[in-house]
Amino acid sequence: LATPDYELVPLMFSWPSDPGITGMNYDQARNKQSRISGYDLARFLKEIAATTDIGTVHIIAHSMGAEVLGYAIEKLGVSGMGLAQAGKAVQPVFRQIVFAAPDVTPRIFSEVIEPAIASNHLVTTYGASTDLPLWLSSIKSREARIGRVAPGTRLPECVDTVDVTAVTSKGGLSHSTWAESPRVLDDLRLVLRDGLKPSLRGLVKRDRVVWALPARAAKGKPASPSPGTAVLRGCGQYSAK
Repeated sequence: LATPDYELVPLMFSWPSDPGITGMNYDQARNKQSRISGYDLARFLKEIAATTDIGTVHIIAHSMGAEVLGYAIEKLGVSGMGLAQAGKAVQPVFRQIVFAAPDVTPRIFSEVIEPAIASNHLVTTYGASTDLPLWLSSIKSREARIGRVAPGTRLPECVDTVDVTAVTSKGGLSHSTWAESPRVLDDLRLVLRDGLKPSLRGLVKRDRVVWALPARAAKGKPASPSPGTAVLRGCGQYSAK
């Protein structure tokens, strides 16, 4: 993602994603582990936010890490995710929040990201209908996964959902396309660096909620951001009372 004119410093948060058991109690154990790790991540993010000279902070979560980040957001709440000023829109503590191939159900996703939406964060999801691990996860749990961006899946309108199926590798798992495909990395860079809306990044509207990343980039440079480009889409702004 970094370029000669765009410097990034990665900070990593790892967690024990394997609860160490098999059988019918696996999902329950995994959920407990991800929730506990989410609370640890919340403390980590709070420390980062308190470091005043750290600059702009983006958050990217992949696969089951999306559930951990969701619980961290839920733990922080609106007060921990936003800066309130009387009569003004709540200012987000972080900049962009990106969920890559999130292995989380639509119900849980909608619940845990609410503090991020209410604090006016910009939230983007990348997913692929050919994502094999998420297909297996949905079969095992009998619940859809946000990261498969399958038609009929209930997706939040306040989130920019991007379908990257067209640029996945043939014969691959399609679970790490967000980090392996130059096309997705280019799009993600426009999200992080420029805060561009999907309509200004050469994406195509697939349906009312989902944008599709074409296999080939459109000719010409993406449109330059204009005032108001990076405001929250479809949700309005939340103000402090």
